[in-house]
Parts: sequence; structure tokens; C-alpha cells
Amino acid sequence: MCQSAHIDSLNRDLKAAKTDSARITLMAEIGIAYAMPMPDTGRVYFQRALDLTDSALVDAPKNRYLRFARANLLNYIAAYHINRGEISKGLVLLREALVIREAIADSMGMAQSYNNLAMINFRAGRNPQAVDLLYRSLRISTAIRDSNAMAYNYNNIGQVLSTANELEKAGEAFAKSLALRRSIGEKKALRESLTSMAQYRRQTGQPAAALALLHEALELAAGFGDSLGVSKTLEGLAITMEALDSLTRAMAYTQRALVINKKLGLQELASNNLMNMAGYVHRMGRSEEALHLAHEGVAVAERLGAIKNMRNGYSLLAKLYKAKNDFISAYHYKARFAQVKDSLARLDNQQFLVKSSMRFEQDQEFLIDSLSRATETARTKNENGIARLTTAKRQNTSRAVAGAGALMLLTGATAFALDRRRRKHSHARKAALLETHAWRAQVNPQFIQTALNNINDYVQANERDLASAFLTRFARLMRAVLENARQEEVTLQSDLNVLRDYLELERARTSNRFSYTIEVDAAIDPEDVMVPPMLLQPFAENAIWAGLAKKVGEGHLVINIRKQGDVLTMLVQDDGGARTPGMPTGAPINEGPGGEMGMEITRSRLSLLAQQQHKPAGVRTGDAPQGRTVTMELPLMTAA
Repeated sequence: MCQSAHIDSLNRDLKAAKTDSARITLMAEIGIAYAMPMPDTGRVYFQRALDLTDSALVDAPKNRYLRFARANLLNYIAAYHINRGEISKGLVLLREALVIREAIADSMGMAQSYNNLAMINFRAGRNPQAVDLLYRSLRISTAIRDSNAMAYNYNNIGQVLSTANELEKAGEAFAKSLALRRSIGEKKALRESLTSMAQYRRQTGQPAAALALLHEALELAAGFGDSLGVSKTLEGLAITMEALDSLTRAMAYTQRALVINKKLGLQELASNNLMNMAGYVHRMGRSEEALHLAHEGVAVAERLGAIKNMRNGYSLLAKLYKAKNDFISAYHYKARFAQVKDSLARLDNQQFLVKSSMRFEQDQEFLIDSLSRATETARTKNENGIARLTTAKRQNTSRAVAGAGALMLLTGATAFALDRRRRKHSHARKAALLETHAWRAQVNPQFIQTALNNINDYVQANERDLASAFLTRFARLMRAVLENARQEEVTLQSDLNVLRDYLELERARTSNRFSYTIEVDAAIDPEDVMVPPMLLQPFAENAIWAGLAKKVGEGHLVINIRKQGDVLTMLVQDDGGARTPGMPTGAPINEGPGGEMGMEITRSRLSLLAQQQHKPAGVRTGDAPQGRTVTMELPLMTAA
């Protein structure tokens, strides 16, 4: 059945569906059908399915299968955002899905989530983190003896290691994936492992061995009607024949791939095929034909706005015209190449586009295939009743470990999720309000006025260097605070940089009446650990204004950050003077410009964090030999 007819059939079934579970399943299927050709439309159907799932959870908040469904729908929507380069949105959804899976002890789902997070790191060029997450996924898959999932894990590990040029280890991973898939006999997955191993063989200078693997993969793909798989394998064969200096055969394979890609409507792949063919015929001495093919490929790329293909096409045209001694045309396309290259560099920085050898289209292929297979099986199982749900899950979820998630059978009717949504939105509103109050308390007008007065004093005293240094640090602090105030989380390193700027300003204000030390546990990577912004500042401020600035002699402030299991502990300790008689143990003296408000807001922020993370977070105060201590504890969060 062609794609449009399939979608029409699903829409007819959707109109006739009598139960929420049937509607959710059908909407998810329609979303999958649209996901590659019309991703925005697919996203709409996934969201509708998620909304209906949330409604069904209202009356059945502990329904395990609905929670499975919610986690997997979150994965679908995450994949949409990630493929658009909206990495942060995708990460939020993937982490939410992981929380659900951990809560219901869904081992296979957890393995899938780790795999998804690994591939995000892979896309962002963070290969060590990606490998670590993939091995976490592999350990779970091995423990539950899920051979399909293990094969996917090994294949992805091989891809990451191959990109990192750790070819020996990559080869071992690819070999394990291929062996597992041969034993399982699942043809689609076996084709994937064959092409991955062929890629490895080419990388290690074994094109003849790659050729044998690709011929086997091509036969498999053609045998079960996988047109896209045939196209991708033909492209691999063309690259391999080029390595063997057989340009005629490389051209023939690419032409076959072009016909398939045009038929499937995959215009970006077709554009790439045309430009590859132009390169082949140019090397064969057919310059006019090369120019014609290159212009055709570029025209397709320009219609699509495919920046990478445009960049490659302009570079190719510049090369072809230069070979013909048409330097004016060559210069024209060289200039267009430079312009598009700059645009692509900006896009890479903004959207974390793929920085590895795993191509975006291949990611889509794995994602869409795994989702469609999972949903089709789930729909079939639904007709046979709830008792067979676990079997459907075990057959399908593991396949989705490669890139997205399997849609489990859905049951239930109406309302925990709506309440959960209301609570979530209420938390978001409270968080936003607290962030606003935190900003007002931390960048208090009194503090700003004091800082500006100090700058004025330096100017009046003709101490221009001091005034300039103070003003530069003050401006940097204001900018950082404004930027961080818009973020729910920042890296620990970023937050400490802001704190250092603040402390240096306070030292200047108090004529260096105190010194400070910031100690970070060696087990902590400040660039990897994430924290809510400016948690420490109100307590450091209170220590300075209430104690250190008034102390006779130089005072000292210690900031100590350490890791205890999955808890991050942050200590603020000063020696600004012991508490006065009658004062309760550990009582802070709220005399800073933010005063009690800043510290109370921080306590509220930690309380909200504890509710959102379902893990302890809070503040303890105590006495030091010569001053006071404040200890904050919060869940250890990492950028991955």
C-alpha cells in the first residue's frame, strides 16, 4: 500500500474508533506515517495522542501501559525537536520519559532512553559521554538478555567509536552486532549491521571485503521490499566502487539510487546523488555532463533550502568551472560557497547539527522504521486484549532502542494527567515567579547603587584604572546575571564564574576586608554538573554584609562544593564573628542588601526543585568556630 493510501486508511479507522486506546494508537501511527515526509504534521498527531493519553491517565494514574505509552510518545516528540536541531527541547522530553521508565521499572525503556541520550551527545560531538551512556544501555540489555537491544547498542557504539577514530574497538563492536543479528535473523536489522561493518571495512582499507557485505545487504533489502534500504546500500556500493577505482560501476549504482530516491520523494538524497554522479563523470573526462548534473543537483538543493547540499554543490561547480578555465564562473560559485559555508557554521553553533559520520538521513531511517514496526505490532496486539501487552512490548521496544521508542498498547479513559499538567504548570509559574523575585533580591537596587558610587569614587579620585576594572567586572556580572536568570539550569562552572565576579566586587567595595576560597571536589566536572543559577550568592552576600565586612582584621569566606553519591552539597562558611548571646544556633544575620528575602527565595527554589525532581533538596544553617555555615543539598544533575 502506498503511503498516502495508508494514511487515508488510518484516518478512516480513526474516525470509526470507539475507544481512547484505539484513537491514541491510530493517531500515533498517523504521526509515524507523516514523520519523514511531513514532520510538522507528524508532530501534531503525536501531540494529540499525548494529550489523549494524559486524559486517560486522569482516571488511571497508575496504569502501567498508559505510562509506557506516555514515555514513548514523549520520545516521538523529542525526536521531532532533535531532528530540527532543537536539542534542549528534545533533552527535556527524553529526560521526562526516562523518569517515567525508572518509576515503573521499565528496564527495556530505560535502556532505550540511555541510548537516545547517547545519540544526542553523539550529534553534539561529545563522543566519550555518548559511549558511556551506550554502555549503560548495553548493561541493562545484557542483564535482561534482550539480543535485539544488545545488537543495536553494539552497532551504535561502533558508530561512535568509528567517528572518534578508535577503529579497532569499533570493529569489535560492529562484529558483535553483526553476530547477534545473524543469530536473530531479523532482516532489516541485519542489513543495518552489514552496512555498518562495510563502512568499517572501507575505513580500514578493505574495500573488497566491504563489497561482499554490501552485496549481501542489497539482496536482503530487495528481498523484503525495503526501498530506502536498497537506496542506501546502493550508495554504499558506489562509494566502495569509487575506492576500487571503478567509476563506471560507481556511476551505475548511484543512478539506481537516484531513481529510487526520486520515486520515494527524498529530494535531498536525490540532490546528493546528482552531485556524486557529477563528480564521477568529471573524473571520467565528461566535463559538460558533469556541469549539467551538478547544476541539476544544486537546483534541487536550493528549492529545498538544503544548506549542506548547497555548500557541496557550489564547491563542486567552482571546481568544474575552474577545470574549464572559466574563472569568472568559478569565482562566482566560490563566493556563494563561502557565503553558505558561513551560514552553515552559524547553524551548527545554534542547532548542534550532526558532527559525525552518521548521516542525518540514516538516523531518520532507523527512527521511522523502528516506530512504524512497533506501532503496527502494538495495534495488532490490542485486538487480542490486555493480557498480551507484555509480549508486544518485549517484541517491539527493543527494536526502538536504535533511535526512538516503541508505542505500547494503550488503555484507560480520562484524568490524572490533566491534574498532573495543572500541577506542572503551577510549578512552572511558581518557578518563574521565584526566578523573578530571585533576580530582584540578588541584583538589589542598593547593591547597584553602592557599586556605582564606588565607581564614582574611583573617578573622583582620578583612579581611572581601578574605575575601569571595577566597571568592567560590574558590567560582566550584570550581563551574566541577566542571562542566567532566563535559564532553569546553568553549568556549575558558569555559576561559579558569576559568583567570583560578585565576590571580587564586594572585596573592592570593602577595601579587601576579606579573602575567599572556592573549593570543588575533584570528583566533580564543573562543566558537566548543572545547577539552578545563583543559589550561592544570597548566602555569600549575607556572610559578607553581616560578618566579614564588619570584622576587625581580614575575614575569610569558604565555598566548598562536593559530591556525595547522587547529592551535590554546597557549603558557605565565614569567620565573620560568632553569634550573639541568645541567638539561636545557626541563625543567619540578615543584613545584606538582599537580606532575608534572598535567602528565603533560595529555600523556596530548593523546595520547588525537590518537588520537581522527587529527590531531597534544602538548606541547613549552623555555627562555625568564628562565624556561621550554610549547607545546601540538591540532586546531582549532569548535562548529559
